[in-house]
Amino acid sequence: MRTPLIAGNWKMYKTVGEATLLVRELLAGLSELTDREAIVCPPFTALAAVAPLLTNTPLGLGAQNLYPEAQGAFTGEVSPPMLVDIGCRYVIVGHSERRQYFGESDSFVNRKLRAALAYGLRPIVCVGESKPQRDAGQAEPIVTAQVRAALVDVTPEQMLNVVMPMSRSGPLALAIPLLLPMLRLCMPRFERHCTSCTEQRSQQQYVFNMAAVSNRIISMN
Repeated sequence: MRTPLIAGNWKMYKTVGEATLLVRELLAGLSELTDREAIVCPPFTALAAVAPLLTNTPLGLGAQNLYPEAQGAFTGEVSPPMLVDIGCRYVIVGHSERRQYFGESDSFVNRKLRAALAYGLRPIVCVGESKPQRDAGQAEPIVTAQVRAALVDVTPEQMLNVVMPMSRSGPLALAIPLLLPMLRLCMPRFERHCTSCTEQRSQQQYVFNMAAVSNRIISMN
């Protein structure tokens, strides 16, 4: 059974001082956390201050975004090696707010995913339709297209390091039955690879490492 993952996306909240205070408060309540993995994703400005507080603790560190290049003239962006150097293990890509407000396309999300994997980061890849799209009956084709596009050129072995929550405004209970059949539909090549694996590995560690048959889905609204 995969270890459940709980991730806190702090969005554009918390100064450096507020972030370190909150981490200390969280750690005080997580001393006996052994049955699940927990991470926090503070703003970029707080990552360096928070990272040393998490050393040898049950709480991990993630970033909210990255740019899919190692370096270059990309003003205002942060690269995968910068995140690794600061101590991040996870990074969020494709969040609905990035798609909606910053025009990030499915192909750009794929570039980010592959860049994260290339530098040893575990991408939390968000997919999901908006409420108007869902109300219009477009949820299935939209999420299917996002999943297909996000996983272009991702190998079966790399899938073990990909987490895919549902980023949507509706209840998570509605997301789970929608997402799992779509993953089966969208990733036949991964399922074919899994035929040589045990049933437990194929369902809980492999194709559904992104969802882990509901226990590893996390909400990223």
